[in-house]
Amino acid sequence: MEKHSTMLWTGGTDSVGSQIVPVTLRRYEPSRRFIHSRHDMKQWKSADNFKVNFRIHFFIDDVRSG
Repeated sequence: MEKHSTMLWTGGTDSVGSQIVPVTLRRYEPSRRFIHSRHDMKQWKSADNFKVNFRIHFFIDDVRSG
């Protein structure tokens, strides 16, 4: 992985994702960061944890087939 790349985490607000995201942010220093999940409350809590990091963008969506 190159520094200053774009990263997308799917499920980035669940228990595993909430541990992986901070580690990869420190290690790879991506310039653009996107977290995709389907839980708005978890995204709100994650956004509160990362409030000093203005380059993280959150997307709410449900990718399960209807």
